[in-house]
Amino acid sequence: MGASVVVDAVSPVPAARAGWLELARASGTSVRLIEVVVSDPAEHRRRVEARRSDVTGLVVPTWRQVTAVAYEPWDAGRDGPRLVVANDGSPDDAMVRVRAYLSKI
Repeated sequence: MGASVVVDAVSPVPAARAGWLELARASGTSVRLIEVVVSDPAEHRRRVEARRSDVTGLVVPTWRQVTAVAYEPWDAGRDGPRLVVANDGSPDDAMVRVRAYLSKI
């Protein structure tokens, strides 16, 4: 349809990542994957526990649920390239990197 789409999703395993790549391929469009990380576990936990949903019926995960999800490290050969953005500082700094990455489409 010609519109850009941003999907905000946890894709911790290769099968989930493959789904996004396949969707782009089937749609005949490009895809840019971005992994956002918080390197400080205490800060990550604080953010998870502070989350509130503004969507009726959407329940945000607990810290226990977040840490129970198995994460398989990224393999560029299998999962495709991605930009890794540390969400530890200013959102503006992170967005400079994201916009530069997306401008290469």
